[in-house]
Amino acid sequence: MKKLIIILTWMLMTPLFSCTDEFSRTKKPDGSLRIWAHSDLHLKTAIDWNIYKRDMMDIVTSASGIDAAIVAGDIGLNKKNSGFYCDMKSLSGIRYWFELAGNHDAENIQRYSAITKKPLHYSVSIGNLLIIFMSDEKMTHETDIPDDVFNWWKRLVEKNRDKILVTVTHGVLKGNGTPASLFSEMCIAGSDRFTGVLQKFPVDIWIHGHTHYPFFLKGRIFDGAINGVIFLDISSIRSKLFFPSTSYLIEFREGSGRVLVIPRVHFLKSWFAGTGSIYEMKKNFSWKGENPVIVPYKKSGTTPQMKLIH
Repeated sequence: MKKLIIILTWMLMTPLFSCTDEFSRTKKPDGSLRIWAHSDLHLKTAIDWNIYKRDMMDIVTSASGIDAAIVAGDIGLNKKNSGFYCDMKSLSGIRYWFELAGNHDAENIQRYSAITKKPLHYSVSIGNLLIIFMSDEKMTHETDIPDDVFNWWKRLVEKNRDKILVTVTHGVLKGNGTPASLFSEMCIAGSDRFTGVLQKFPVDIWIHGHTHYPFFLKGRIFDGAINGVIFLDISSIRSKLFFPSTSYLIEFREGSGRVLVIPRVHFLKSWFAGTGSIYEMKKNFSWKGENPVIVPYKKSGTTPQMKLIH
């Protein structure tokens, strides 16, 4: 009941948002990087499969030149749907896919890893953009990130102050100002570890899923809670009652510190400009089109092996 009251209050506080197709008419600028960020597919039934295919086709036909996809967990892979998911990645025409495991994926980490072919925890370099992915390792409501992985993240954040830094997790960082951060079951266990680092060494953007909260809730994107970090709740790309299927497009532009973040509400086939925005990074984005480089997490004292994605 407490959660319902808070959500309804947030909805009443939310201003009216306007639909726009301006983004879809705009040709992708030269040297820019377009990322499709989505989460919580939960591919359980044939209906879920059809919705995902419909919404994936909606995003790739409404925004040209998407370079990469981020999937922030809870794909829900099993023996029946693994082939479907791989087929959808191919059908999308999106060259680079970066996934992490959510709490439901943690039910069978071996299957998740075999199908996605991604480490549980890894970093991706695209030009001077460094994206750090940390998976959930336990099937609990909270997102469980071990201390060794936290220390690895901390070292990357402290040593790469010359980069644009993005962190991606399944769960919410507690105290980040978004609605879901009020509920411990939605949060990262031991969030204080990360908050302490961010107070001194902020990342630019923190992306998460897990909540399924709809696009019209005020506070989906929040940058006033922890040292200017932009927290982005990317909702769920699974339609369910009052929770319409939603995903986000993020665009970095060559030579600019401005980043566009805008949601796509798939059942309306519309961009919602009122719930997106343009944010200023601390550094200008620079990318010459070279392939991303993945560096898997390794425990302290071991040497990680870099992998160039073709």
